[in-house]
Amino acid sequence: MGYVLLGHGGLVVDPAVLAPTPEWVAIPRQTTIRFYSDIGQGLLIGTDQFDGWEALQTFGEPLDSGSVTYNMTLTSMWEAWEGLLRNGPRFGGHTLVMPGINAPDPVLMCAGTPGTCPVTPRQVLESDARHHCDGILGQCSGDLYWVACTTIAGADPAVVEALLAGTKKNVALGRSPEWTPNALHHHVVDEANRAVLEHAADGEVLDFVLGGSTLVIGPGHSRDCLAYAENAIDSAAGQILVHRDGAPTGSGRLVVRGLPADRLDLAGAALARVSGLPVRFA
Repeated sequence: MGYVLLGHGGLVVDPAVLAPTPEWVAIPRQTTIRFYSDIGQGLLIGTDQFDGWEALQTFGEPLDSGSVTYNMTLTSMWEAWEGLLRNGPRFGGHTLVMPGINAPDPVLMCAGTPGTCPVTPRQVLESDARHHCDGILGQCSGDLYWVACTTIAGADPAVVEALLAGTKKNVALGRSPEWTPNALHHHVVDEANRAVLEHAADGEVLDFVLGGSTLVIGPGHSRDCLAYAENAIDSAAGQILVHRDGAPTGSGRLVVRGLPADRLDLAGAALARVSGLPVRFA
């Protein structure tokens, strides 16, 4: 059986609190994590409606040893324990972990350092690296269920905004920071881009994201490739205006808006692979 991690979650950005712990950490083998709420979101239920495991059957896809997770904190939820759980903590055979009750308060996902605990999936998959710390991943294994309303604390709004922006440009929750698209991925992206451009009407405006080596135009793309383009350090978003010059297909031009000068050549080459229309950058 697994562990239900119940409390108030947090993403602490104060270096005095987290240092020298890493910003994100890898998940070891034989461990999965399901998050019941995302960063910045509250639980779909409140403590006044909470009646144990029966209320918590819908979770997202689990993260496993090919994934990373933010190094979040969990603090006590005394109101749930005192008001609802003391006399009936039924969680389908899972062990209930509550900071301040049977765990430190607060407790980190990982309380180690990059020297003691894995921070990339490669360390886990190639060396079977494990967490040697007093954090959740060092003490719990198997199926973990993060049941917490997760907020961001420890800094003013400007610092929080900078932290999330910086984190997004390096790794997304569940995504390996080392993942990059291969030739097959690029071929699939090109085919999807070609279909979007071929079906675009005269005057239609298409949104795109260009990140790393990948140009993603419109909908219909894989989650992996879209996340790569959005999370790349050099990610840029813009729009493509389609001109048909009165003809349904085969003539006209594409006007690209929103790209920095150093990304024009890459975007032009990507568009040339999927469209015969001339490209102009505005």
